[in-house]
Amino acid sequence: METEGQRPRTAYIVSEKFERFSPPPGFPYEMDRGSRILKLCRQSSMMGKPWMKVIDAVAAAPRDMLRFHTQRYLDALKEAGEGEFRPEFLEFGIGSQDCPMFHGLLDYCLLAVGATLSAVRAIHDLKFAVAFNPAGGLHHGGPEKAEGFCYTNDIVVAVKTLKESRPGIRIGYVDIDAHHANGVQDAFYDDDSVLVISMHQSGRTLYPGTGFANEIGEGKGKGTTINIPLEPQSDDDVFREAFDEIVVPAVQAYRPDLLIVQLGVDMHHSDPLTDLNMTDSSFAYAVRSAIAFGLPLLALGGGGYNRDVYVRTNVLLWSIMNGIDAEEDWRGLVGGVLIGDPGATPAVGLREPRRYTVGESKQRAVDSVRRTIAWLKQNIPLLAP
Repeated sequence: METEGQRPRTAYIVSEKFERFSPPPGFPYEMDRGSRILKLCRQSSMMGKPWMKVIDAVAAAPRDMLRFHTQRYLDALKEAGEGEFRPEFLEFGIGSQDCPMFHGLLDYCLLAVGATLSAVRAIHDLKFAVAFNPAGGLHHGGPEKAEGFCYTNDIVVAVKTLKESRPGIRIGYVDIDAHHANGVQDAFYDDDSVLVISMHQSGRTLYPGTGFANEIGEGKGKGTTINIPLEPQSDDDVFREAFDEIVVPAVQAYRPDLLIVQLGVDMHHSDPLTDLNMTDSSFAYAVRSAIAFGLPLLALGGGGYNRDVYVRTNVLLWSIMNGIDAEEDWRGLVGGVLIGDPGATPAVGLREPRRYTVGESKQRAVDSVRRTIAWLKQNIPLLAP
């Protein structure tokens, strides 16, 4: 990894071209998230440092997509984006409530995957220590399946691209989105060259209904899939206990050559689509831990459906990736007008106070995560004493 002086070099991947696409009203995944985060970073001195570089995303080529998705699926995305409709689109999930049709759909997918491939090139070819694509992390998509706001799967395409260019590479993947990383898990369930760890709200209470602790891989990949389902109202304490007891030792034991983190922030207590009780301190803790591994780091966005919280939290995470004291630069700056919503309540800094679940909900969450931790330590060789 190259450095600028004593600072590891970091790349921020963005493209204003995302804003050309207009999904139907009600689609919660906003196309301008990367640009809004970048604007706020610039307004608050979180961008423009000598070791940072803003890189314009380059759309993927169809051949890149074919590392995971099928040609007939890409054809369907193209046709759907041109206003055509065939009943078989629904078999692919195209035209569903979660994944509606809109103009230029295939072009959007090529750009979404290409942004993450641009981050891969920043690390692999340009030797940046960290590459951050907040518009990435589309972890639900399958080879021929759109679901959970994900038409394609940039993560799987990126991993397969890395494996093709660097035979023998070992990749660690850590996902803290509130929704289980089912598309990534399915792609590498029998592959021991990829460690897949997902922390998420339990599939008993949230889409996609998967990601239970006993899903640990199969064949050569048995033991390199790790799931940590969390009960509703799990808070920062529960998150940190699970992260320290399972994620950190598993990554250390696996010893990957590169780490990918999916930083969905829909575990946040304000998120309208989930039932967890975390604050930004959990996401910040995950990023600090990821950096502490000392590996090349590919950081991706993901879920997060409170618009202002998503932007603010990702600025905080970018500051941590760059070793900046966000509070000093942000104190008194973050208000509704700066975030972009004139009705938002002004804040006094990036970090919010910790929250603590109490009573039966807390006890249920603690008991559940401790049972999961104990079971994983008994059944995952990477976690053996």
